[in-house]
Amino acid sequence: MSPADTSPSGRRGRALRRLAVVVATVVITGAFASASSDAHSRNDSLDLTSIAISSSAQPQVRDDAFDTERLRGRTVDAETSSAANAECDGCTATATTLGVVYVDRGRATKLDNVATAWNSCKDCRTASVSVQVVVVRRAQKVTANNRALALNAACEGCQASAAAYQIVMLEPKGKRLSGRDVAALRDWVDAQAAAMSAAPAPRSMLRSAPGAPGAPLDQLEDRVGFALGGAKTLDRSADVQTG
Repeated sequence: MSPADTSPSGRRGRALRRLAVVVATVVITGAFASASSDAHSRNDSLDLTSIAISSSAQPQVRDDAFDTERLRGRTVDAETSSAANAECDGCTATATTLGVVYVDRGRATKLDNVATAWNSCKDCRTASVSVQVVVVRRAQKVTANNRALALNAACEGCQASAAAYQIVMLEPKGKRLSGRDVAALRDWVDAQAAAMSAAPAPRSMLRSAPGAPGAPLDQLEDRVGFALGGAKTLDRSADVQTG
């Protein structure tokens, strides 16, 4: 072992190293404290989308997106969307999205749900269904946007169908949908997509206004509300377009 350096320069070197360790410890501790503090105030978000684009190489395309997320930020952004596009004659494209979001501590929640379907070919069909289910644990400011777009661009014998369903419920006890409940919701979304893909799409799909008997939005609200034991509906919206 080398003898300890007791010279003034050696003592200064050791002091500087100790000071560096102390400063580093303070900085790291402060960083963790800041990160912990930010964790309770930061924005929490979900971005979920499905995209189906058919082409001559893949004339029949389907894409399904699904996620269940618990968001704990003070402010929450949840975006769900589906997009279906057919670009070749006789092609089909189907896109479905189901996002289930639980907001535990949120003070302000911004929600966006969009379904789009369009064709630019001949004798082709597209169907797009996006469903957003949001369960908040306490009353808060909720800004919700829900919209659908269906378009045929210079397309002969084509059908584009898009449906966007959005529901926000208050469940103060923090109850969650069971695995069986979520599986049933996924089946329900598949059934909506199948109906939208039919030629022609059934007129019943357009019965999205509140109180319309048998409307899909009412079905969705009943399913989620029953599964959560009678949770209160804060907001609900449906937009269904065919072209």
